[in-house]
Amino acid sequence: MKVSCIAEYRVFDARTENLSLSGALLKSPFEFSPGEDFAIVFNPPGLRSMFTVAVRVVWSSCEQADGDPRSYQLGVRYHHLSSGNRKIFKEVLNMAGNA
Repeated sequence: MKVSCIAEYRVFDARTENLSLSGALLKSPFEFSPGEDFAIVFNPPGLRSMFTVAVRVVWSSCEQADGDPRSYQLGVRYHHLSSGNRKIFKEVLNMAGNA
């Protein structure tokens, strides 16, 4: 799922490769180090709500394949999901087949 990310002075698009109620695996065009914080904006197709979740990077690795531009895989953990966002997020997981 495509998401938007907001990190100190930059907004960029990333893709989620794996979602759960506690965190996600992101593919990002930017490098982050463990311990860095930023926000993910979810705007899932089929839902009328968009929501933002603050995350902390747990791990990061660089990947480059067959001349493609460099990208980074980021393991992130959510800081807090409100009860309302948790309900919406469960719908997102069901739609993505990750529930």
